[in-house]
Amino acid sequence: MNTENNNTIDLSDAKRIGEISIDSGQVLIGDPCYVLHNKTKQYEKVLGKNWMEFLKIRAQNQKDASEGLQHQVFVDERTNATLGVLSQTKNGDGVCPVYSIGDKGIYIDLSEPEYFYDEDTGDYYTL
Repeated sequence: MNTENNNTIDLSDAKRIGEISIDSGQVLIGDPCYVLHNKTKQYEKVLGKNWMEFLKIRAQNQKDASEGLQHQVFVDERTNATLGVLSQTKNGDGVCPVYSIGDKGIYIDLSEPEYFYDEDTGDYYTL
């Protein structure tokens, strides 16, 4: 990864390790223990207790943003723990590739989903 310019990623060492399917036009990156099977309910205020509450929280935070929201950070105010980072995709739903960049991290290409799933026909297609 190029550290001189935070907007540039050197993918010459990248190895494709998989893909993620996106159905809501967004992806949440975070530790699964904060969002999956959390029976303590301690993060419901930040992430909601179900999908509809999550969308309401997201919309409220989006309204308060001064610029067009490309991403959103969910922080637990009690502990100051970051529970996740939500990013919108450029073109909505689809399947996006995931790359390992050596020991430097992981890159998820949200810019151009490779293909889409048509729920009506059950077919995958490209743009």
